[in-house]
Amino acid sequence: MVNYECKHGEVIFLGTEKCESGGVNKYFQCLKCKCVLILSENGVLYEVPGVKSSEETVKKIYK
Repeated sequence: MVNYECKHGEVIFLGTEKCESGGVNKYFQCLKCKCVLILSENGVLYEVPGVKSSEETVKKIYK
């Protein structure tokens, strides 16, 4: 579950990944919520929940 309260204001650049089409995906990580943000070659932004978010979700499920 992605933390929608976080605005991802402070991020660090993790790196790039070359696509088959020759474009580049760029990877960033939010310092606050630990989500990984993927900016695709097409300009689409994907959010992958961070460890902190996942741990909180697991704790809620098993309580």
